[in-house]
Amino acid sequence: MSIVRIFVEGTADERFLRELMEDCCGDADWQRVKFQILKGKDNLLARKHWQGLTSYFAEVTDAGGTNLVILDADGSWRDRQTELAAFRADTNVAFESFLLPDDHQPGELEDLLFAAVPAENQPILTCFDGMVECLMAGEKPFRIPDVKEKKVYVYLDIVLPDEKIKREKTQPPNRDFRGAAHWNLSAAGLERLRAFLQRHLLPTP
Repeated sequence: MSIVRIFVEGTADERFLRELMEDCCGDADWQRVKFQILKGKDNLLARKHWQGLTSYFAEVTDAGGTNLVILDADGSWRDRQTELAAFRADTNVAFESFLLPDDHQPGELEDLLFAAVPAENQPILTCFDGMVECLMAGEKPFRIPDVKEKKVYVYLDIVLPDEKIKREKTQPPNRDFRGAAHWNLSAAGLERLRAFLQRHLLPTP
């Protein structure tokens, strides 16, 4: 089977996608799946990095494989698509892309994680949002940097059972998503990504 190289922004993305792929693509040949961590989307989209990156894409394409690019959509799904189209046109590399959270709306990995929180735990997220709103609504507003990332940490700090596990499993490269009661990898908000991965990783019947 030909190689599949998956370009992602960081280790948090790789960890989540590996766990999701094992959940939804159990029959895949994992020996052929390789991750390329970009350390931020700008290392793909900024022209100054293109020369160094194109060889990774070409290596896979020349071997008959598939390149997948999975990035955050951030503030505008359409703008990110435009940037990817420019990268494809100007470098002549071949790849399929998916923009988190659902290849349709603005957002990022953390929004996908929030969608995977089971219904019984959603009040934790609602209460966190209320706290943030309260802090920002006062006469002297308090702003929380990286609020979505902190929201994930707070959620895990509440649902994980003891301090030793919390110290390890709240860290992005160590998070457990499969078989964990505090994540639902079959949630509706993950359906588009699951279908994308299955399309490219599972053997054709």
